[in-house]
Amino acid sequence: MTFLLLMALSVAGVVMVVVLRRWQTVVVGLVTAILVAMAVIAGSVSEPAYSYFMGRLIEFRPIYGRILAFCYVCTTAVTVSGLRSYYNPTGYASTMAFTALITAAISVQDGILGALLLGAALVLVVFVMASPSRDDQMASLQVLSVLILIGPLLLLAVWALQSRSLNPNDLSYLQLGVISLILTFALGMGAFPFGFWFPPIVRKGNPIAVVLVYIAMVALVMRLAAILPQLLWPQGQLLVANLLLRAGLITVIAGSLLALLKSSLDGIFAYSVLSTLGITMLGLGIGTDISIRAALLHLIYTGIALTGGSIGLAVLRRYYGGTLLTQISGARQRFPLAVMGLFLCGLSLSGLPLTAGFITRFTIFSEIDTAHLGMTIAVAAAGIGPAVGWFRFALAVRGSSVRAPMNWLLLPAVLCVMMGGTLVFIDTFPSLLEALDPQFPLMLEDFRLLLVP
Repeated sequence: MTFLLLMALSVAGVVMVVVLRRWQTVVVGLVTAILVAMAVIAGSVSEPAYSYFMGRLIEFRPIYGRILAFCYVCTTAVTVSGLRSYYNPTGYASTMAFTALITAAISVQDGILGALLLGAALVLVVFVMASPSRDDQMASLQVLSVLILIGPLLLLAVWALQSRSLNPNDLSYLQLGVISLILTFALGMGAFPFGFWFPPIVRKGNPIAVVLVYIAMVALVMRLAAILPQLLWPQGQLLVANLLLRAGLITVIAGSLLALLKSSLDGIFAYSVLSTLGITMLGLGIGTDISIRAALLHLIYTGIALTGGSIGLAVLRRYYGGTLLTQISGARQRFPLAVMGLFLCGLSLSGLPLTAGFITRFTIFSEIDTAHLGMTIAVAAAGIGPAVGWFRFALAVRGSSVRAPMNWLLLPAVLCVMMGGTLVFIDTFPSLLEALDPQFPLMLEDFRLLLVP
């Protein structure tokens, strides 16, 4: 019943947004209320719940509920930040439809249906990004070109899984499945082709589109985690681990270098996020219990930083008309909350101490085999690039501004600093997650079992 209730709320949200599309304040309040209710319902699941959707079995596990609740909260934050801003009713309707598809894609047990639902959800991101701006249109086309590849690759992997059950001695199906999975994961996480589609979304898309792409990444990880163990031949796990390690290493280093070289805040932010996604790939590639748990937490912390950072970035972009470091002089005086929130999110993405990103990054480093000491040093040094970029931002926002602030940008600025403060609070009180939910360690173990046969 939990799953069906979540789906019903999402569909009801789409209908009500379409009916009330002329009253933006009402639409924002309605969508916010529905998302909060969905987060409470999903987060309250304490044991698996079973139901059927489109003739397929749904096993709604507690870990699915917690992850979906987190995704709903992030979506709520960017929805509220759009009050009196630049979003349109079509975007809100697409957001609610996306929520329904992602909920089903994560929960459904059937691999083919899950892949189709995830592909449909990703296509909706293009509609959320829709804008008269030519730059936004080009970014949407780049996203669409990747989605065209992700869908068939994921379906190919599922087909290989099913074919293996009919031909258990034919390793060609297993090899095809693993290769398809790795390519799907690399494309979906923005690692290949590097910088082609994810940075343009962060730089040109509105905060809702950015967060929806992140949620799609989380759903992709969950779908791959559910089918990966069934596709591995005896030496396959080692191959997958090596590919993930190499892809993660390249993503971390390349993202760090580009974050160091960028002259705009949106560029620094985009490549800092891409670099930290490489850390998640490293954690999954290492494959130990601790590294997998740290990788999942790192992905969650990245979501907090991405949500807060995209909201703060939108504030500065809306006020200054751009985010070049030479444009945003005086931002510290005009928008101290947004600047502080952005800086804290950036520090977490860089993996600096006193932020949540440092905890998981250090844990993953400690799990790298001593034989790969060079990899540890390289990845640790790669955090310098984003850190330097964010300190350049801190220097650029100094000065004074004669322009009057837009008071209606105060709400998104508050949301931004709340997200950044959360990352510092988690580092200060690392036991908070377990204190808030005693089942948290069990849920991490549940996720590990999805990845390790």
